[in-house]
Amino acid sequence: MDQYGSQAVELDLKDILLFLLKKAFVILLAGLLATVFFLGYKYVKGAKAASESAADANILDVSVRLSGESDTEYDKRVQLVSRAQTIMDSIESMNIQSDNLNNYISNSLLMQLDPMNVSVSEAQFVIKSDDGMSNGINDALLDSYADLVCSGSFISVIADEYGYDVSALQELINIDGSFDSKPDNSIVISTDGSAVGVLTIRIWGGSAELTEVLLDGAIDEIYNNYSSFESSIAKHSITEIGRRNYTSFVLDVRDSQLKTMTTYQTLQSQIDSGNKYLDDIAKQLGLSDRNSFYADTALNVSSVETNSLSLKNVAVGFVIGVVLAVCFYVCRYFFGRKIYTQSQFFCLFPSCRKIGVLKPSGKRSSFIASIDRISGDDTDVVEDKVYALTSANCINMIKDRKSILVTGSINEETANRVVKCLGLSCDVKVDIFNNPKILKSLSNYDGVIMIEQRGFSEKRIVRRELELLQNGANEIIGAIIV
Repeated sequence: MDQYGSQAVELDLKDILLFLLKKAFVILLAGLLATVFFLGYKYVKGAKAASESAADANILDVSVRLSGESDTEYDKRVQLVSRAQTIMDSIESMNIQSDNLNNYISNSLLMQLDPMNVSVSEAQFVIKSDDGMSNGINDALLDSYADLVCSGSFISVIADEYGYDVSALQELINIDGSFDSKPDNSIVISTDGSAVGVLTIRIWGGSAELTEVLLDGAIDEIYNNYSSFESSIAKHSITEIGRRNYTSFVLDVRDSQLKTMTTYQTLQSQIDSGNKYLDDIAKQLGLSDRNSFYADTALNVSSVETNSLSLKNVAVGFVIGVVLAVCFYVCRYFFGRKIYTQSQFFCLFPSCRKIGVLKPSGKRSSFIASIDRISGDDTDVVEDKVYALTSANCINMIKDRKSILVTGSINEETANRVVKCLGLSCDVKVDIFNNPKILKSLSNYDGVIMIEQRGFSEKRIVRRELELLQNGANEIIGAIIV
């Protein structure tokens, strides 16, 4: 960074916002124009979609022949449309299955288990029946207890308490390691005219707490229903002979998870294949893609107009226009050639002292004038008094210097008018960058006053002027912005 401020523009949010406010009318106009263009685009796009949809509807309507269509072409179209409908029905069914399976995978406790680290709670009972092996009574007894354990009321109670689905807990309950809800779990031993059956209850889970709660519930359910089974099925006794808790690899858990995931992946593969078949049929029918089979054929011009003129489209178009206009003016403020505000000038060249800021020339609205007053580019003081204050400040800063040069990247007529209004006795020589004679005479002056004009003076030229003055060892007294 050199003495006279060849530094980057410092971000002044207030100055940028005020600069944008001065361009508010143009920004709003850009928003309105963008809205019109965006609505036109949406209308054309919608009309095109309506036209294509109508054409597709004619092709898919096999109740009538197309113009110039031969018998062979008509028969082929009927077959293709029928085949497409069959595939669509199949895809719809598979999508429902896939969604249900995906929901099951997400909510199933069994699917969340780590097969290598399953918590298992296990209990074993001996059932002794006095009726021996007659008439399959013992099988009925064992099956009844198995049904009770797999679907007893205790499951609903635990499900409510822990916030699980009943079906999710039922999957964790197994009889003799079988996944069937009514397994053949009996091991019957005949002794002295009686029959002894062994019933094993095995609970899987991700934590020992849950498996133990379920096993306790199952055991309570067995004892609570013992009397009912004894009176309704057969005289018998049931005794718990042992229980244990452990963690183990469970092959059945892994196999069940693999089977479910394989089924899900197969469904997805079949859906993808069906969609490819639909794309191929659409191509043969002259449609754009498979989406033509699902398109709403009732789309018409009135619906296009309603959709294109929606509040959302109006808002989107307006916002796009405003954002583009704001981005344009922000880029122009930072990267444009010209200097637009006094704040921007002294931000770019902080080593230049401020002598004064004169009122902007030309007609302005009251709104623009109020923004200029906030930004410091204008004041409530009348113009003659502004000149008087600037002149007094300039004389104070000149002090006892005898020979003063007034220069800047403005036209000479404007510079002479400003010097005359300020009542200064100075030499006015503008555009030193392109005038070698002025450069040669710089050594004759004790100081230099810069006069720069908003919306006219260019950053690049002002920077080079300052560099030339610095090279000539001239003291820059300050700058006046007009």
